[in-house]
Amino acid sequence: MLTSVAHTHLRRAVCAATVSTAACLIIAPASQATIVPQKSVAGVKLGDSSMQVQATAGQPASQEMVHSETTGQVLAYRYPAFTVFFHEDGVISVNVTGRAQRTSRRVGVGSTRAQVLRRVPGAHCTPPGSKYPHCWVGFYRIGRIVTNFVLRKGRVGEIDLSRVMD
Repeated sequence: MLTSVAHTHLRRAVCAATVSTAACLIIAPASQATIVPQKSVAGVKLGDSSMQVQATAGQPASQEMVHSETTGQVLAYRYPAFTVFFHEDGVISVNVTGRAQRTSRRVGVGSTRAQVLRRVPGAHCTPPGSKYPHCWVGFYRIGRIVTNFVLRKGRVGEIDLSRVMD
């Protein structure tokens, strides 16, 4: 049997552990990056099968066949904040258009060019005033993965994670 002092300490310890666990549960989702440059978007990785994508991201809001200049017909799974494109071997590209998806350092659609350069390790950008302004991580070589931050009026308008095809 516990003394009243021991019981009070135990109750405080359990309460502290419970509050701490609850705080971790509240904080964890906000701190998890949904865009991991060169790796994934919302847990979806290049090469994933359609079943893997659905297991990770859930059922798409819609799906359709679309034409790609480099690969021909591709299947597109559309989610509220991003679209996943499939070819024969699995995911070939993920396109982010919604503001909910962010990197661990809070870069996403709506971020400025300066924020991308400061907060995304390895990011490079075209000079201001370029015809096709964008920032990227990776190398534009066939077979390599690139994370591309398309800029519109100085802010990220969309983000693409893909493997360079040509």
